[in-house]
Amino acid sequence: MSEQSQIVHMMIRVCRLAAERWGMTLAQAVGVMEPADALGYILRNFGLFHMEGDEAVLDDVEEYLASKGVKPYRA
Repeated sequence: MSEQSQIVHMMIRVCRLAAERWGMTLAQAVGVMEPADALGYILRNFGLFHMEGDEAVLDDVEEYLASKGVKPYRA
């Protein structure tokens, strides 16, 4: 699988995990991430993230979102 495909798969997995953790639909979770460019953050940091599990990546994304003033709620 190409690196680009791996990045897209990671983005999808993290978005699905976020939706579950935050008690939202997938579209809502992406809507929370989009204004802060969280998917771009995953892209830029893939070199580090690809060695971590999805839960750890989502934890990091949540910290990134918080630094941008975005605080998604949890179910």
